[in-house]
Amino acid sequence: MSSAPDAPPREPFFNLTPVVLGLIGLFVAIQATRSALGEASDLFVLSELAFVPARLTQFFDPAAVKREIFNDLSVGDPAALEQAQLARQLIGNGAPKAWTLVTYAFVHADWVHLTINSVWLLAFGAAVERRFGAAQRCA
Repeated sequence: MSSAPDAPPREPFFNLTPVVLGLIGLFVAIQATRSALGEASDLFVLSELAFVPARLTQFFDPAAVKREIFNDLSVGDPAALEQAQLARQLIGNGAPKAWTLVTYAFVHADWVHLTINSVWLLAFGAAVERRFGAAQRCA
């Protein structure tokens, strides 16, 4: 009589590791702080922590960015003027701000965005951690 081969162990849907839970905790803490500070903090957070591709364009081709911003101003539309002013604030002095290549991952638009990203991180974070290694194993 032949015996059936053992079935491979089933992977859990959510793989909770300390790194994944720590990241989600950090995301929640940042979003809670932003919520507590209100809209007044949003411009600072976006200008200092969010990745703004126009900064790279400004760094490499400032004439193109200036042309686009001033084209919006010539239309005379108040919404276009508001967008151009926001663009100027986000671009700032045109420095690329290299840290934003990492910090953008910690900035979420709202609690729904944070929740959806956290569910994806719960589902796939442990597999990525296994593939690339946790921070303490990389050091």
